[in-house]
Formats: sequence, structure tokens, C-alpha cells
Amino acid sequence: MTLELFGTTHAPAGALELLAAAEPDRPEQLWYRDHDTGPTGYQNLRSYREAENVIRSRSDHSPWASIYRDVGNDHDPDWARFCFEVLGTGDRIYVCGCVEVPGSTWFWSSWPKPVTFDQLTPATVGPAWYRGEVWEEQLQTANDAVAQLRPALNATCFQADEASGYQWLNRWNDRSLLQHLRVPMS
Repeated sequence: MTLELFGTTHAPAGALELLAAAEPDRPEQLWYRDHDTGPTGYQNLRSYREAENVIRSRSDHSPWASIYRDVGNDHDPDWARFCFEVLGTGDRIYVCGCVEVPGSTWFWSSWPKPVTFDQLTPATVGPAWYRGEVWEEQLQTANDAVAQLRPALNATCFQADEASGYQWLNRWNDRSLLQHLRVPMS
């Protein structure tokens, strides 16, 4: 399997760890954005292990990250993009993502199981300069986020139970619609 890096170069065969839904003849890209790369920059990743390190390295200087896996080319009829986003550090991380396939995009956020909505506690996550409004019940640890990374980058649209111990629900359940963590909240 090769990992195509934005159509310009190729990583050595096998650079990207085998992905469950991957087809060997389809190009794949694994990359991320965070405060250091800026909202329009990116950094290529060669493996899930590097992507996990992106999650673990969140700090008050760079509290958010968006990790992407693209399968196929933009013009392919079955092209897909998987996005996994985190905001926060240590044991206070908000996890969300999206699955985009031709004709459909599913924006989801993660809730530890079991999910109950009867008494939710308002909370914030992230440093003062980049703070998101969330429910306390949604906050997880960096290890929780890492556990959900691989399933999320291979997810099926509208499948809530792909990561054991977590439920991915439509973002309209969130306290605020954090659909784009790359834009600081005011």
C-alpha cells in the first residue's frame, strides 16, 4: 500500500499502517492540522502511531487538533474523508469528528457510555484564548481519545457504536455546535 501525499510524492510502501477498510490500489492520505500548522496548513502523518502522538501532545499553546484520513482522489465516485478532532488537554478533552462520503456528511461527537441526557452539567474546555462550551459528561481523557482514533478514521456514516465504550451521536446533542474546532470560540 502506498500513501499518496497530496498528489505530489509517495511514501514508501507500507508507511501507513494497514487500515481495515483500505484497498491497496487506492491512494490514502493521513494528515493533521493544529494551532502550529494554522487553519490552512497541514502536516502529513505516516502512521496511526504518529496520529496518536498528535492527540497526546495537546497543550495550552495548541489545544486542538484535526486528524484526517482521505481515501481515494477527489474525483473518485467513492472518495471518503474521515475527520477526528480534539479540543483540550490531559483528562479534559472533547472528542468529535465527521465522516464525509459523496452525498452525505455526518458530524458526530463522542459520549462515554451509557449516555443520559436528563441532567447535563455545562462546562468549558480549552484555555481562555480558545475555549469551547461543552457538557461535562462529554469530557474524556487523552487515552479515551486515542482509543477512538482508529475506529473514527475507518467509520461508517451514522453508526453510533463503532468504538467500544463510547457512543457517537449527532452534534445537535452538544451544548454548542462545535462543527469547526479550527476557529477559536469567542
